[in-house]
Amino acid sequence: AEPIAPAVWRAFAAKTRPAGLDPAAAQPVYGLAEATLAVTFPPPGEVAEPLVLDRASLSDGVAVDTEPGEGAVELMDVGRPVDGCAVRIVDDRGDVLGDRRVGHIVM
Repeated sequence: AEPIAPAVWRAFAAKTRPAGLDPAAAQPVYGLAEATLAVTFPPPGEVAEPLVLDRASLSDGVAVDTEPGEGAVELMDVGRPVDGCAVRIVDDRGDVLGDRRVGHIVM
């Protein structure tokens, strides 16, 4: 799966809003062919917003919220696992990591 660039997401919303598309109608999701559609979805009706994270902490494997600016990176929040799909984040040994840790996605 490819990451969704927040700048592209904002541009899409800005271009489609004059045509009447509600910003909550299109949602960034995590999906792959093996799941037949999506693994995660934001709650219905929620307007997508990027997370603003500290780049150095992210490089160290931890997602830490910060303010926009130098040293920050924006990543789209792709929601929670869909019903019936279990998702966990693991390290290189397969051990489950805690919340807001960077690792491998296992479904």
